[in-house]
Amino acid sequence: MQFTIPTTKEEMYVTLREIYAYYRLRLRDYEPEPIGTMSLYRATFTPLTDAELTEKAETLTLSKNEERKAKKREALNAQILKANSKLSTLSQEESAAEDKINDAFDESEEKLRADAVKKGYSNSSILVNAIASLETERNTALAKNTSEYSAKRSEYNAIITSATAELNALSSYFSEVYTAEKNAEFLNLKDAQNKRIEEVEKYNATQDEKEQRLDVSVSLSNADRVLRFLALRETSYSKEELVEMGYYSDVIDCITGYYDTLATDSARYADFVSERKLVYYLEDYYPDILYMYKTAAGY
Repeated sequence: MQFTIPTTKEEMYVTLREIYAYYRLRLRDYEPEPIGTMSLYRATFTPLTDAELTEKAETLTLSKNEERKAKKREALNAQILKANSKLSTLSQEESAAEDKINDAFDESEEKLRADAVKKGYSNSSILVNAIASLETERNTALAKNTSEYSAKRSEYNAIITSATAELNALSSYFSEVYTAEKNAEFLNLKDAQNKRIEEVEKYNATQDEKEQRLDVSVSLSNADRVLRFLALRETSYSKEELVEMGYYSDVIDCITGYYDTLATDSARYADFVSERKLVYYLEDYYPDILYMYKTAAGY
């Protein structure tokens, strides 16, 4: 009988069952319907190219960037509008403040003159000096008022200048921000895609292993079905006939072929001793094979 030397214990028993059925059972009148193998689901995933990932990153970041840029533009324009509005009323406010100062000092001067007339020194140097002192205070107050409103004009003009400069640089600034965010989003998408690829590969590898185990299980099941079904129809051969037909030769080749794959003589002996089912196939040859492995292992 032609067969492939097994490399696993499961394959060895499948082959032994096949050898047994081939030599010791009459299979001419029985062709069992085999149990089919199972095909498990495989996950699929088509990764995007770097160009496609870049395009996706652009889509995800562009709208957010444009929204931020619009809000910033709106805020800057609001600052400029508010500052210009303040500037437009500043001159009127300054004039009103000057009038208020002048009115106050004019009132004070009138009181001085009225008081001088009442006390009889309206033509004296006392009144002149008092009015001169009052004028000095007036000029100081007016100068302070002018300085304060000049500072306010400088403040509002500085706001306008700064906001205008930011507006002019807005496109350039947010272009850099957009580029940075787009590159970061690309890396995030790339990382997520690589993880997905690893997950799919790991899942499919697991499915491959499951199918292989199922295939072995199905093969064993099919062989067992044959043996069980034909147990009642077994036609016995004598040991001499089985020897002549090559049954024992194939059984020994199958078993020793598998054990030759084990690394050491001691491993072969230990494993062979533990597999008591091999007596069923080797029969009278079992002691010889056991002795061979025992001797090789040095026991």
